[in-house]
Amino acid sequence: MSQGYIALNLTESSKQAVLKAFPPKFEEVRADHVTFEFGVTTLLGDTTLPLPGVVEVVAYVCDSSLEALIVSVDGATARPDGSVFHLTLSRSAGRKSFESNALAQNKALWQSVVALKLDVVAALNYSST
Repeated sequence: MSQGYIALNLTESSKQAVLKAFPPKFEEVRADHVTFEFGVTTLLGDTTLPLPGVVEVVAYVCDSSLEALIVSVDGATARPDGSVFHLTLSRSAGRKSFESNALAQNKALWQSVVALKLDVVAALNYSST
């Protein structure tokens, strides 16, 4: 079964810039998208792709086997559903990217970084659930 979500997919040049600025600590490297809205099945009706202005990395967060980057979209780190815009950077085997959601919510773990602007393309992505 697939679950759809609107994503801000990083361009290849932005992904390479992220990996250069934040060398991954764990073996499974992601750094491919920022989820904008989860649970979207189609783009019919009033669901439209966002037109992001400025998208940039503003903080780093990590635990013993998962790391993510906190992202702001047009100056906001809060997604429309109240969670935090983030980019899963890397994870150890056995961890899942969705676990970055809980990690990103813990603002006590946020480490400020020099902002890094990202080039993204909005798209409807699918993942297995």
